[in-house]
Amino acid sequence: MLESRFLDTISTLGFRHVLADAISILRDEGEIDLERRKFVLNDLAKLFRQAAEGSAVTEEPDKFLSTANASAFKSYKYVCRYLPRANGDQISSRLFKVAKYLKKMADEKSVSTREKEALKFLFDELLRGMCAPGRVGLPDRPTTFAWKF
Repeated sequence: MLESRFLDTISTLGFRHVLADAISILRDEGEIDLERRKFVLNDLAKLFRQAAEGSAVTEEPDKFLSTANASAFKSYKYVCRYLPRANGDQISSRLFKVAKYLKKMADEKSVSTREKEALKFLFDELLRGMCAPGRVGLPDRPTTFAWKF
């Protein structure tokens, strides 16, 4: 149990750094070199794509959790535990949009200002959820999160 909490703390710290770098990229602050930029955007795109695949398990009652999609479900739980209760249906399609926008940016393709603002909002909310005092486990606050896409 102690080892699991330690690894969770380490992965959370790494995720916080990646999110902070992503916000810097979205703000076009120029502090992130090209190699790190590609790593951050591709890594987040992969995480959100997996989370979207994992959320499909929760949205479709006839699906079951197999060993093949267990890591996708774990990614979904990891991402969504730092958000307040998400408003709206179709979380998987929204997570796929996040992954798509991040991949476009990683491939140096154009992303609209609205899409960038929506990503910044999402990442700010994730960071806020991670930095809440005593933050361990599932969210306990009764607030909601309104998707921007």
